[in-house]
Amino acid sequence: MIRVNSGIFFSVYGIDAIITIINRLLKKENIFQPHRSHLYQYLANEMGYSHVLVAFVYAGFQLALNGFVIYMDTKGYLTFFFIGGFLVLLTFIYLLVRKFVTHKMVLRVL
Repeated sequence: MIRVNSGIFFSVYGIDAIITIINRLLKKENIFQPHRSHLYQYLANEMGYSHVLVAFVYAGFQLALNGFVIYMDTKGYLTFFFIGGFLVLLTFIYLLVRKFVTHKMVLRVL
């Protein structure tokens, strides 16, 4: 069953990439041009967190999610419905964090 669910093993990075592309399209930006619009870039470049720290947080979060997915698969609870709901939950959490960070960035400018 791992073959079917392997896409979820990159969900942290995938959600960041997809939401960033959607945001850039909504702003009518050229998605093929260089940018600094990913959440991890906001955290490292705009908020001043260490690039290494941000990378470790991303990797640690993804590793924990991967462990959870493997555990759920071994227990037989990993269904397409579960994966879909899980991805929606992760996307919602990502959007909340992104909104908080971008709001904080705006406050720093003022």
